[in-house]
Amino acid sequence: KQWYQRRVRAAIELVSLCYLTVTWLAKLDNRTIGITTGTRTVSHSYGTWSRLIEGNFEGAFWNGYYYGDTHGSGAGRQRDTQCRPNQALAMVIAPDLFDQDKMRTALLTMKMSYWDRLAWQRYPQKTNFYNPYYDNNNDTDDYHTSNGFNYHQGPEWVWCKGFYLRAVLLNYSQQEIEKKDLSAFEDRFTKLLIPHRSMISKSPFRG
Repeated sequence: KQWYQRRVRAAIELVSLCYLTVTWLAKLDNRTIGITTGTRTVSHSYGTWSRLIEGNFEGAFWNGYYYGDTHGSGAGRQRDTQCRPNQALAMVIAPDLFDQDKMRTALLTMKMSYWDRLAWQRYPQKTNFYNPYYDNNNDTDDYHTSNGFNYHQGPEWVWCKGFYLRAVLLNYSQQEIEKKDLSAFEDRFTKLLIPHRSMISKSPFRG
């Protein structure tokens, strides 16, 4: 699908997973590997790949107030610089890729931009691509929604909130947490999760 093709290159959470993997492999066996793109092959050791990702990550994804969704996706800068909750996944996967001050700014931007009572909006409402109603059984001729094509175009995802909360904790040093009092964090997170507990307790699918 077209949207998949537009996000297929360098999604922020996948780059973080790649960094985590090559960094781990470098500790086991720092051999040289080659990566071929088209007719060009580039060879580096796992350690070099790790350092290249780390050295270029901020420049590729930071957009002033948040980390962009993709880099070099082929869909233009407008798509590359979208602010999405996927950046929270990347922060949890590989926190050492992130500048801590920028990370804190991005977390605040995310909360202001996408926070909803239960879930995260997956796409900005102000864009022409936003379509929040996902239906995988839609077999119409509508290019934007047929067969769930709008999967990444707006449907709200609950699971992203867990990564956001983990990223917030990772962003604060142990000293900061102790200074601010851990109970304050617990109270804040509990308040954020009350709607989820309420929904689960009232849901006919709770079991």
